[in-house]
Amino acid sequence: MRFRHLRKSSMAGDISPLLDCVLLLLIFFMLSSTFVAPSIRLALPHASAADAAMSQDAIVITAAADGQLFVNREPVDLDTLESALRPMLAASSRRAVVFRGDTSIDYGRFVAVLDTARRAGAEHVDVAHAGMTEPADGP
Repeated sequence: MRFRHLRKSSMAGDISPLLDCVLLLLIFFMLSSTFVAPSIRLALPHASAADAAMSQDAIVITAAADGQLFVNREPVDLDTLESALRPMLAASSRRAVVFRGDTSIDYGRFVAVLDTARRAGAEHVDVAHAGMTEPADGP
């Protein structure tokens, strides 16, 4: 009597489905990273010294060229800026804000925003410039 010898199947797996998934994820992240661009268009001033990147939990005050103010992409006016910043700074461990202002805003507006941030409890005020990298969810 003759027995048939069964071939042993190879233990190597097919990696083509894995490569498909990795390439799809790569394409997804490449496309989604292009949508992270700030929605508020600013012409930030340039600085010669490089700073560290903004942290993900940074409180960002943006002053647009048309005079609008934003706190983390939420529009506010100068009168309500302090009340909007106070609870955010109370919850923050660093108690810092980042000021992003267009190059065309006047100096008086800049000082008024910084003064309001200090009254709201900000201990550190960083001024963003064109050399700084922004967080992923920054404005």
